[in-house]
Amino acid sequence: ILTEIHNAYTANPANGWPESEDKIPENRLLIRRAIIQARANQLERAGVTNSATVEPHFTAARNLGFTTEQLALLDIDELETRSGRLNPAGTATPRPELEDAQKWAKEQLRYVQDSIRQENANVQTAENAQARRLRNVDMSTEIAQLTMVIDIYESRDQVKTRAAQAYFLPEQRAGLEDVGQVARGVGGYTTAEQASGLPRNVLEVLNILTNYQNAPDRNGAFQQIWTNLGSNADAILLPRLRNAFGTPGADIAAFANELHTIINTRATAASDFGRAAGENAVNEFVQWGLSIST
Repeated sequence: ILTEIHNAYTANPANGWPESEDKIPENRLLIRRAIIQARANQLERAGVTNSATVEPHFTAARNLGFTTEQLALLDIDELETRSGRLNPAGTATPRPELEDAQKWAKEQLRYVQDSIRQENANVQTAENAQARRLRNVDMSTEIAQLTMVIDIYESRDQVKTRAAQAYFLPEQRAGLEDVGQVARGVGGYTTAEQASGLPRNVLEVLNILTNYQNAPDRNGAFQQIWTNLGSNADAILLPRLRNAFGTPGADIAAFANELHTIINTRATAASDFGRAAGENAVNEFVQWGLSIST
């Protein structure tokens, strides 16, 4: 039905409506009415004996000026009297034809009522199915991701402090220069950090943002972060870091090398690093969070 409506609108904007207006309540109601009437007509033709003869008499009476409701509810005498007044020639419609017209009208009203009930049942079934699907939607991943983003945003002042410390303190600065892989048990790194395959300096940037290394369960804290990032450095993490630091790295290893160069050669001032790690990166994660919530 919608395809026919769209095609009619394309051919002549005075007819139908564009696809963008499908969800307008008034248009949805028109479609439901069309479905109901079409279903009623199909049921009616199947249920009325001699429909090929009866239906034309109903149509003739309607053309004369009777409504379906009048044909169904008025008695034959009244229909006969009125038909004589409605007919320009002043001749009353023969009673057998009026009886056929009334039979068709009554059946049509009955089938319309049946079709309305059926359509309402179909709508209710669809709504119930949709409600079940909504109840079964698992949003745990999105909730965990948004929780991480909110934590980063709410601790943004601490993020700036950690960024400054990482830039100035020699032992932390060494971590920002190191593009190698970490090993479990060396330097406090855990199984989850090693398994991620992230370069050490990328792990240190994540720690600046989340402070996961000081969590009571460092391994579990990082594993949750890594899960939130899709366990894929290039899908979610890389775009955020690349935008924050203004680097063109094609993958996380390239970004790690670029970060090494920035730190090792002091190609950026402390304030610039603090802005990249402490402000830009926070904003990048906030924007990602907004995309999740919508």
